[in-house]
Amino acid sequence: MNSDYEILEETLKSAGAAMGAAESHGILCGKLAVQHGTSEESWVRDVFDGIDEATASSCRESLTALYHDTCNQLDDQGMTFQPFLPDDNAALEQRVEALGEWCRGFTVGLALSGLTSTRLAQLSDQSREFLSDLNQIVLISSDVEENDESETNYVELLEYIRVGVLFLFEEFRPKSPQPTLH
Repeated sequence: MNSDYEILEETLKSAGAAMGAAESHGILCGKLAVQHGTSEESWVRDVFDGIDEATASSCRESLTALYHDTCNQLDDQGMTFQPFLPDDNAALEQRVEALGEWCRGFTVGLALSGLTSTRLAQLSDQSREFLSDLNQIVLISSDVEENDESETNYVELLEYIRVGVLFLFEEFRPKSPQPTLH
């Protein structure tokens, strides 16, 4: 299992956080998609809602590292972004459950960032379809058989989400036109 994921998941659980590592990361990505300048502090407040500061401090270092890694991945032209999930050594059931939690967090992050129905209507058909798909993926059942077909389906779904998020980021934050050389 992704040791960073496992450590943050356990730390959040011990601190009494209302969400785990996957959902927390989904919220961060959703907020960053709509508001590129989303502050680390704003996201950490969302994760620590209802937790006293002394307890929350045990998670702060891991969350800070995750925040900066995520911002770097999303800004990387090499498309290195990956949702923060258990690695391939974890049971498929656990990975599927975490993927559903990540998608729930992403949609919550979009809402927390003020994605309005007006702005949603201005998105491309592909982006609106992707967001509709995410709302269905949130409902995914983790009751899956451990076999090659299920593994392939999971990998394909994860890649669809990864690429869809990157496409959505590009649509929300189009690149500035490059200056023309004269």
